Amino acid sequence: MISICSVDIDSIAVGFGSRPLGVKARNSLLHLLESNSVLEIDFHNRSIAPSFADECLGQLAARLGLPDFKRRIRLLNVCESTKPLVRHVVLRRCSEAAAEAAAQ
Repeated sequence: MISICSVDIDSIAVGFGSRPLGVKARNSLLHLLESNSVLEIDFHNRSIAPSFADECLGQLAARLGLPDFKRRIRLLNVCESTKPLVRHVVLRRCSEAAAEAAAQ
């Protein structure tokens, strides 16, 4: 059975402008993934800083792997100006993780 959890970004992050806040949000998302198949994260069309995006979404994608990230994480209401940033950090971190795994 697939369980879907709707997550309001405001419930896991008090701001979207720093790496420490991104780490905290990522840890909250990882905790939710332990008991849910899919997370739907609503960003309410807010802009997020590159450092937050990298730590929260990029590192989450690297940990899950791109196929699982795409299958288990749904990003809702992402600000149009933020979409290219999110795409960039997710793909970059997944590429780095794959390169590290291949080197081992």
